[in-house]
Amino acid sequence: SSGGFYNNGLFNYWNAAVKRMTDGEVECERFNDKGTDGTIHNIKLVAKGSAKDGADMAFIQLGGLILDPHDNIEILGTIMWELGHLVSPKGSNVDEFSDLEDKGKTVGLNTRSGSAVTMQVFIKEDKDYGKTVPTDFTKPFKAIKAMQAGKLDSYFFVSAPQTKDIKRMIDNKMIFRDFDDGDFYDFTYGPAKKKLYHKVKVGKKQGYPNSFVTVAVPAVVIVNKDWLADNADFEEALFDAVGLTYNSVKGSNPQKFNYWPETK
Repeated sequence: SSGGFYNNGLFNYWNAAVKRMTDGEVECERFNDKGTDGTIHNIKLVAKGSAKDGADMAFIQLGGLILDPHDNIEILGTIMWELGHLVSPKGSNVDEFSDLEDKGKTVGLNTRSGSAVTMQVFIKEDKDYGKTVPTDFTKPFKAIKAMQAGKLDSYFFVSAPQTKDIKRMIDNKMIFRDFDDGDFYDFTYGPAKKKLYHKVKVGKKQGYPNSFVTVAVPAVVIVNKDWLADNADFEEALFDAVGLTYNSVKGSNPQKFNYWPETK
């Protein structure tokens, strides 16, 4: 989104790192100031490339490439980690994520964002989660209103801690539920069979009112292979820019980001 961390904070960290590592020869600019529709949209833009009104690079949730793989996209590396959040009101029939395996439960999510991507990957791993009734809530505050009115059982979203949406959940007395299912930690990708999600525990250190178990979701930088072939001299510098950005974001608020898995 135009006001989100990817389009503002992370872009600024990344662009500064790219300019530094390429000695100013490569500089990034946003695809547009209005943002995009999220991971799947970003993948399609990079698959097209800027020569065809697309983009050369993008930030995405890695699970998007499992759902929508493309031969002309390369992953530069993990740039940060976000968290899966499941919230519901006190007294809800959704006390933990495994409750969503039961037919008839409802979960709100933004069907155009990375949250929907993560949910679809979960369903791919465990089809029982497909019994849940996903309900589109592009705006989290509308999901809060629906939960308060008893029209929605729960809401699922992916973000870093201490965002505006998390503050809204806290202010409206939503409870952060355990997001724990061993199947998800077994999900691997690529020839090296790397783990896609990592189990973590977060709580007051990250600004939450209660402790809960959840998954760390990797956000990566992808690049159009045609652009990379035309700019092969900068490939090593871009690789180093990923590491610099990763450390810069994590170092910007050590308490907030101390749940990051020690992998990259």
